[in-house]
Amino acid sequence: MSAIPRAYIDRYNGLLSELSERMGGRLAQRLTALEWADYDEALVEAVRLVQGACSASAEEAAYIAAEFYDGLRASQTGRRIGALADAVYNPDATEGAVEAFARQAGADHAAFAEKCASRLDYEVRRSANGCLASNARRDPKRPRWARVPDGAETCEWCIMLASRGFVYSSEDAAEHSHANCQCVVMPGWGDDPEVEGYDPDYYKDCYDYPEKHPEIRERINERRRELYAQRSSGSEAED
Repeated sequence: MSAIPRAYIDRYNGLLSELSERMGGRLAQRLTALEWADYDEALVEAVRLVQGACSASAEEAAYIAAEFYDGLRASQTGRRIGALADAVYNPDATEGAVEAFARQAGADHAAFAEKCASRLDYEVRRSANGCLASNARRDPKRPRWARVPDGAETCEWCIMLASRGFVYSSEDAAEHSHANCQCVVMPGWGDDPEVEGYDPDYYKDCYDYPEKHPEIRERINERRRELYAQRSSGSEAED
């Protein structure tokens, strides 16, 4: 079985990024146009806007992920299964996140809009990962999983997951996501699935000896600073 082409993964991630940027940009414009003279009324409207945008984005992300799953399966096994676009979205969690963002941003409405757009990106990735996992549960061939890092940010947890290769049999492990994460949860079929350009041993070395990899170390430190800022402000907005 040939290695999964990196270009296939890049195209998939590119479609998710385009969706996030397009929908996040529209959302930010609508949020910055809100009048905050009546704070409670504006917050209710902001929650409505963000929930609507995140729900629509999660649905579209699921369609992208379903096509990705079917195409990938066909290339590796010779057959599609008719993957379903199972969207993953929790509007209550969005409401809590928006309220936390409003407290953090205060009168900085541009910062508030930026945080909400970032939340939308998180929902896009979460729905896509959840859709892949959902289809794997109904797949009679029961693929294994690897976490393939992509994008500019790879956190310590993702590095640990990526270092193990195609060893995960649980979709729950595959579904892990966080803000600004562009890692791809990759299903793989057969005895020894491979992804072009993905070397689990490299990520194991990064995890075991971070001092040897300053490029990864700084990404981890940035993520830790971000999480510390969220905890300090009383926000756990990534659930």
